Amino acid sequence: MVNCPHCHNTAREDESFCGSCGLALSSPVVTTSLPTESLEETIGSSDPLVGQVLDSKYELTKLLGQGGMGAVYRARRKHIGDEVAIKILLERFVAGQEATERFRREARAAAMLRHPNVVTIHDFNDGAGSSTPAYIVMELVEGRSLRDLLKREGRISADYSVSIMRGVCSGVGAAHRKGVIHRDLKPDNIIIAQPERTGDPETVKVIDFGIAKLKETDSGANLTQTGMLIGTPFYMSPEQCLGDPLDARSDVYSIGAILYEMLGGSPPFTGTTPTAVVAKHLTDTAVPLDQLGVTESIANVAERALAKDPGDRYQSVDDFFNALCKALDSSGSDTIDQGQTVIDSREATTIKFGPSLRTGRMEAATVSSVGGITQSSAATTLVDSSVAEQTQLTRADLSRRLRWARNLGLLGGVLVFILSIGIGFLLRWLGWASVGSAYDEVALGLIGTGVRDAIFGVFLGISLSGLSLRRRNKGVRPHWAASLITYGALGAAICMLPFVLLRTSLFLLPVGVAFLGVVLGLVICGVKMLVERFAVKH
Repeated sequence: MVNCPHCHNTAREDESFCGSCGLALSSPVVTTSLPTESLEETIGSSDPLVGQVLDSKYELTKLLGQGGMGAVYRARRKHIGDEVAIKILLERFVAGQEATERFRREARAAAMLRHPNVVTIHDFNDGAGSSTPAYIVMELVEGRSLRDLLKREGRISADYSVSIMRGVCSGVGAAHRKGVIHRDLKPDNIIIAQPERTGDPETVKVIDFGIAKLKETDSGANLTQTGMLIGTPFYMSPEQCLGDPLDARSDVYSIGAILYEMLGGSPPFTGTTPTAVVAKHLTDTAVPLDQLGVTESIANVAERALAKDPGDRYQSVDDFFNALCKALDSSGSDTIDQGQTVIDSREATTIKFGPSLRTGRMEAATVSSVGGITQSSAATTLVDSSVAEQTQLTRADLSRRLRWARNLGLLGGVLVFILSIGIGFLLRWLGWASVGSAYDEVALGLIGTGVRDAIFGVFLGISLSGLSLRRRNKGVRPHWAASLITYGALGAAICMLPFVLLRTSLFLLPVGVAFLGVVLGLVICGVKMLVERFAVKH
């Protein structure tokens, strides 16, 4: 047995790398000298770190962003050739034996997480005993943050919010089962990853478990100090504001605050100073979401997640998400299928958006926080994402809404047919209709008129279904196909309306006029979409 020269843990003599810290056991690696004491000035200047190599393994190729703890770089693994994101931390955050040990503990806790909805940690270096600064090597995520989406859209529809929450709860729930609490969940730490191929689903990724507290299962020292304020004030639980010990229910509160902002357009509590926000978390009650236009059932789920007492909240993110799905279903949306509300943490939770969200290719990474310091995120646009201005329905959502339009159209056709036949017989019975003497001729005429009116009812039902869904999901643009269908059906219904109201016996003429109405509706919808896209682009 030999001792690792870096972490001093024991390892077998035939091993080349330490099983604890992952560094070489024998000859020291060639390392580019990066003076950590001047790193804060370096990342704010011309950034000479780009092009440097860390530990003979990671070549820094681009600065992605920087924050109060350091900087995030795009890097290439020299021996493998793929790309990763590297967080380089300022020296003061890993200074001292206690801070270094806390960094190792939390980095290992984050590296334990292997879930498709959690960003993977590949490697880390605590910077102890070398000129290389402390850094964490993580998966490079191509996507856009939920924060960017909220800045663009303001508010997000209920079904779209649930699609995002499915991935968030799946990833955070998997971390909770590993004993890891995130402690700083916020829209900046939720990334919607771009698919590798066009048409593939996009995946929600939760990032920055860097300040997560590993719940001790043995008698080891608790290196995350109770009483230390960790997190972002807008999304901190009351017990987190007080510096009390945290468990999974604190993350439930943070997720509830994120859901509140997605549906309501702003965090549940705001203030001019962090202290004012913290005070509101402890004493105030958020404005109910049903007063902001959200259905009562969904508002109740958010309200329970934001309960001041952890015992009054959902006890796990799985319970929270399942309740959210049931509330969405009871509110009349058919985005979530029955029997599919339970989270399966073994598989990736994915969501699909329209092409507009795939146009802008983004790099997303974060400046991690270690030892109780709030982290910040950075996202850099690689190509023009100006056409990615609107949130669109998923393909699965589109198929469900088309089924809803079909069912409502058929229902409208049947009801209008029955109503038309009934009105025809009523007018004949009252003697207000000029009809032939033969009863069979009267019946055939009424059936022909009823079929024509039924076609009108189908168009009316389809257009009403589209308009009702548009009103329910105000702030989220529908899929272009759904818009074309709605406008086409509405144009046909308007053109047929005079023939139906006047109770004419004409059949072919109204059907032909309806066809022209469909074309007119499609043209109007197409022009409208082109104008909107032009306005967004310019």
